This record gives sequence, C-alpha cells and structure tokens, in this order.
Amino acid sequence: MDELIGAFYTTAVWRNFKSFTAEVLKVSSVRSITDIRTTSFQMHGEVPMVTQAGNRDSFAMRLGQSLGRGVGRILRVERSAWGSLYRAGVPSALVFLMKWLTRALVIGGGAYYAALGLLYALSVAVFVAIIVGLLANPDFERAARGSQLVHSSNDERKAFVAELRDGLDGYGTYIGSQRID
Repeated sequence: MDELIGAFYTTAVWRNFKSFTAEVLKVSSVRSITDIRTTSFQMHGEVPMVTQAGNRDSFAMRLGQSLGRGVGRILRVERSAWGSLYRAGVPSALVFLMKWLTRALVIGGGAYYAALGLLYALSVAVFVAIIVGLLANPDFERAARGSQLVHSSNDERKAFVAELRDGLDGYGTYIGSQRID
C-alpha cells in the first residue's frame, strides 16, 4: 500500500512540475534556473529563501522580549504559589493581603538596595573629587615638595638673625626686637 501511495504522490508531483514548468517558460524574462525559481515564487505569492538570514530585530526589541519573558516567568511562579495557598484552604482575603504585602516588601527591598548602591557610588565620586581638588591645589603641591611642619616660621627665624632696620629704638642693627649696636 505504501508503494502505491508513493507512486501516486510521485506522479502527482511530476504532473504539477510539468505544468509549472510550462507556465514558467511562457514568461519572457526567463534566462536561467535562478530566474525560473524567482519567477515561481512570484507566481505563487511566496517569499524566496534567502541564504543569509539575518535578525532584523533591534537590540531594544530583543531586550524587551527577554525582560518580558522573565517577568512572565516570575508572574507564573507567583500565580502558582498563591494558587497553592488557595487550594490549601487559606481564606482568600488573607491570601490577597499576603500577596500585596509580599509585593510591597520585594519592591521596597529593591528600592532600598538600589538607594544603597547609589549612595555608595556617590561617596566614591565625592572622594575622587576631594582627591582631585587637593592634587590640583598649588598650596598642596608646595607642601608636598617639602614639609612645612619641620621648618620654623619667618618670625622665629628673625629672632636669631641680626638685621639692619628701623625699629622702636631708631635705625640700627636688631636681633629680634632688641637693638644691639
């Protein structure tokens, strides 16, 4: 029986091919086998097969689809969890309250951890700004070259150096505030 069906199918296909070829040869623009294939697609309203099939979806579209699939999975798990509570005999008002409290806690926890992450990023940015500000300060550069904590101030150095100036006792040589000449 299978052989009879196979023979019938082969004969039917061959008859269709012969009639199809006759229709194609009537078209005047046929130049090669490729033209015959393209013409056949045009005649039957089909789209020709492309050897280089590319994905024409944008990145945003693929991202949205994957996020949608993820949210769908989460909602299916949630629906099955609440359904199991209904089947266990928990009152529907209690299940409804538990459902919304759980959603609020999850959203609140996510917002809390997002805020912590933003605060961490903000603190890192502030520390970087402080370091850049210190390194760009010319006084900091001078202090980095030589520590000013080790050296004494100008007033202390003048207390032990003899200098010629006009002081309280007139013009003369002074060490500190005492005239010595």
